Amino acid sequence: MKELKEAVSFGVALGNALGKSLEDGKVDYADLLTLWEPITKAPDAFDGASKIIAEVEGLTQEQTEELVQFIKGEFDIPQDEIEIKVEAALNIVLGVMKFVSSFKKKG
Repeated sequence: MKELKEAVSFGVALGNALGKSLEDGKVDYADLLTLWEPITKAPDAFDGASKIIAEVEGLTQEQTEELVQFIKGEFDIPQDEIEIKVEAALNIVLGVMKFVSSFKKKG
């Protein structure tokens, strides 16, 4: 689940930075510093991208719950309503990915 967590960490860091940047209603040059941290996580997120599908397909129920808790713990978007919707969307996406993978032939 290492590659999946790195990709999620990148997405979360980017979401957090964008949320922080949008607090004042605009994105400007000062926001580049806020966006720098997520940009530095991009190489880790993309290096193992080819393994992510396999990791998602192999997730157990316990690992799925662990991932959801990881995501919830990492998200810090200032707008609470957006955070709730993003968490719900992530739960849906993980569920759909597991559902689709259950129809794929093993072997």
